[in-house]
Amino acid sequence: MPGDTLGRAWIEVSGANPVLVNDYRQSLVSFLAFDRDHVATFAGTGFVMCGDHEKAIVITARHVLDYVWQLQRSDSISHSPSLAPKDFKVLWMGSDNAALMNVAHVSFNHSSDVAVCIITPQESIAPPFAPKSIPLHPIVPVVGQVVHMVSVGNLVAEETSPPEERDGKGLCLKILRSISIRVGTVTGSHPNGHRQYDWPCFTTSIPAEPGMSGGFVFVPEDGVTVAACGVVSADSFSGNARTDQMQCGNSIIACSWPAFGLTVPELIGGSEDGISQSLLELARNGNVPGPLGGIGHLSIADGVMTFSMENRSGNEIEI
Repeated sequence: MPGDTLGRAWIEVSGANPVLVNDYRQSLVSFLAFDRDHVATFAGTGFVMCGDHEKAIVITARHVLDYVWQLQRSDSISHSPSLAPKDFKVLWMGSDNAALMNVAHVSFNHSSDVAVCIITPQESIAPPFAPKSIPLHPIVPVVGQVVHMVSVGNLVAEETSPPEERDGKGLCLKILRSISIRVGTVTGSHPNGHRQYDWPCFTTSIPAEPGMSGGFVFVPEDGVTVAACGVVSADSFSGNARTDQMQCGNSIIACSWPAFGLTVPELIGGSEDGISQSLLELARNGNVPGPLGGIGHLSIADGVMTFSMENRSGNEIEI
């Protein structure tokens, strides 16, 4: 890794940066699925793109929602998870409090491993929810560029008291998790997909652990807002990279820009008519944070998604 005197391929820096850990904690959520016996299992991570104490738009990996559906043992043929509170919750943890959130909406397609969710506080509980937003940055980092991976790891949900009712009410859980901040480099850029990952992505030297899927990756730049250019998707694990920082990992990072083509109900932007709009349309209307750099257009043709964006010179480039 550039500048590292020990020549490490990646570095875990969360232990040396408690202030950063505390800051990122408020941007991250964890997805918790319940099966028919109310057994709780963590499915992965997500991050808040924008939100307030009443609702938030969360970005995650599509396959995290697929895993939620599998854990629920759902009979649904739609392969979309049940959003019923007894089946699906989202955990958010701040500096001094935590909240289990309901899922009001999910949107995804199969042209990318990126999904969008809307989460809201539980109705019966005063909301301590105070998220910090991570906007999206529609760039594809180049090989050799330094990137940071921020996610949730070591996810554990242990039952301490069984539910009192059939719908799961009264269930008590002991929940453990940690925030991971890892630094590494881009090892490959794959706008047309990579092996079985047939959507725009890039690879990094940072290994991803179970539960980290749905976290975000960004390019650090002095004076520039932290913004996600990628979503943690998979890890082609080989060797001892997860325990040996001298070994190069091989995480697969979905490009974040296809998220702008996903839709959410327009009521998020203040309308009550229930019409859905894409995140790009909502951003252009000023209802959600716009992408860093700006997107000129976003289109899908013959199953291939492309977009154009302004570079720092103000010229449009197409990817």
